[in-house]
Order: sequence, then structure tokens, then C-alpha cells
Amino acid sequence: MSHKIFNCCKIFFICFVFTSCGNKKEDEKLFEELNACLENSNKVIDATSRNFLFAMHEKTKDVRTHDKAILWQPKTDSIDKSSAELINYIDSLRNKVSSKLSEQDLKKLYKKLINYKQQMQLLDSFMYKDLSKDMKITTEVKNAEEQTDTEFCKSFNTSTQLLNLAICKNRIIKIKAALLEYCDVQTSYTICGFDILMPIILQNSTHFKPKEEIKITAGVGSFLSRPQPKIFINDKVIELNFNAVGEFKQTVPSKPGKYHKTVKIQFTKPDGTIGIAEKEITYTVDE
Repeated sequence: MSHKIFNCCKIFFICFVFTSCGNKKEDEKLFEELNACLENSNKVIDATSRNFLFAMHEKTKDVRTHDKAILWQPKTDSIDKSSAELINYIDSLRNKVSSKLSEQDLKKLYKKLINYKQQMQLLDSFMYKDLSKDMKITTEVKNAEEQTDTEFCKSFNTSTQLLNLAICKNRIIKIKAALLEYCDVQTSYTICGFDILMPIILQNSTHFKPKEEIKITAGVGSFLSRPQPKIFINDKVIELNFNAVGEFKQTVPSKPGKYHKTVKIQFTKPDGTIGIAEKEITYTVDE
């Protein structure tokens, strides 16, 4: 839904720029529509940001995510605080704009926008690099360079100052949400990680009567992992069942005596190397 709102905002902005031709009533109507669209967008994105902040707080209390969360929570708090300060400043300018903003006002705003971007870069260089395309703060064009202060000031002509301030605010709210989402992903609990690996080899009995069935179950018991085991019994590959374990069934010999089977499990360890577990299964056929 938010992506649709962003696109809608851009469409309204284009309409405003290209249809504004001195008709004050038409311009005011277009601005009201755009401003309503931006405010709705801000509410949706801000709700998402609050969810990310709450989730990070909860992760500090979860044993599975605590260690990561306590490292990333200070970053989310800093993102929230710096964003709020900049948004409040933009709102103060919007209240002042009944009279034209001076070049000094605009240069001060430009400096605050660039400082905000630099603060986010210093928080985490990898995060900034991954989100660099979404961190354009003086232009909506992702692949363009940031505007100079002179270019930025020129874009704020008298008729579009309120509009440009509204777009600046929306841009900061979107950047904040993207940063918080990145932090959330870095602290998410995943079921793809390795915790404990335990080769398991079981047999249904060690004593049988003639022609009874011996059953061998082999696999790798694991928590939150996919070790991709291969099971061999007497060097023959055993297919895994839906529980990811290999089951071997065979009628025991009619002749009484002691017998054995060699079971080997080959599996991938957390560091990517291959682990091998072997066990000699012995059983007795009674008279």
C-alpha cells in the first residue's frame, strides 16, 4: 500500500508543477490534494516505523535475538531521535512559510538535511552502503547526485515552498523507515542457522528370532539447521524419508548367530566442512 502512496505522491507533484500556470485556486486545490496524499503516506510509513521500534525492544528480551538486538537497538534509537528532530524542524518551517523563506533559511535546511545523511552513514557503513539508493535526501532521483545548496535553494521558488517542505518531510520519513527495516532484518531470528548437530543411529532390537525383521533408523538430529545428511549402510546409500532420516529394513537370516551392519552418516557441519559419523550395529539371531 505504501508504494502506491509514494507513486501517487510523485504523480501529484508532476501534475502540480506542469499545470501550475498562475491560477491560484487551481494551484491551491492541487496542493491540498498532494498534501493530503503525503500526510496519508506519512501515517502509513510512520506506523510501520513504530512497529520496527517496538519489535527491536521485544527482541532484546528474547534469548534467541537478545545478543544481536542489544547491538542494534542503540542504532534504531539514534535513527528515531535524529529523524524526529529533523522532521520537527521542517514542520517549524512549514508554519513559518506564510512569508517567503529566506535564502538563509533554505541553506540552513540544506545543511541539516546533509548532516542527517552523514549521521546515518556514521551509524553503520554497511547499512548505508546497502541503502545508498534510498538515501537521496535532496532529490527524488535515485541515481542522481545530491543537489548543491545553490540548486536546492533555487528549487524553492515562492509558489512551491510549502510543497517542497512537505516532500522533504515525506522523504525523511521514508528514509527512516528503510533504515529501521534494515536494523530489523539484521536482528531477525532465522530457522536457517545451525545450533546443535547430533548423528542418530537406532535399531529396533538386538535379539531376533529367525525371519524377524531388523529395522535401522539413521539421521542427523538438529535444531534449526539443514545439514543435508547422506546415509550409508554397508556402503549402500539409503534414501531419506519425509522426516529426513534414513530407514533400513531387512529380514534377519534364518541361521542363528551374531551379525553386524556398518552405518555411516555424512553431513555438512556449520563451518561448511563435511562431518562423518560411523557406528557398527550388531545383533543376534536366537535359536
